[in-house]
Amino acid sequence: TVFFRQKLSLTKKQFSTILHLRFCFRDYFSSVVQKKPNIGTGSPLADFLETVKLVLEWNAKDKTFSKLTVVDNKGKYLQPIISEFFEFNRNFHFERIRECANENCSHLFYDASKSNTRVWCDMKSCGNIHKARSFQARSKNIKK
Repeated sequence: TVFFRQKLSLTKKQFSTILHLRFCFRDYFSSVVQKKPNIGTGSPLADFLETVKLVLEWNAKDKTFSKLTVVDNKGKYLQPIISEFFEFNRNFHFERIRECANENCSHLFYDASKSNTRVWCDMKSCGNIHKARSFQARSKNIKK
């Protein structure tokens, strides 16, 4: 498996753990979209992170956390995922996380557009479906 540009061989248990972590991230970001960030005790992400031995490095000069490291050898395969989440979470604007406007899609996305007006997770799929439906509806009205 190629993951974060690294070739990994994962066991079924490790893969299952990654899928569970994905669920935890999904729950966390869904709560952010609803303007009720759920990171406290009892949240799936907090419960998951309690099972992994992590070290945060403090940058005294900038007064910020600079790096997150997984120190448990059994959890080292989680390092790229948790580090990316930490960096992403540290540098993004919560108000730019949105749900896709396609009612049949459950994806969340980060709107990095300059105008902050993106509405679909992917223009090639969800955006195209919406535009095709709009076109068909307009075409029916024109033919009447």
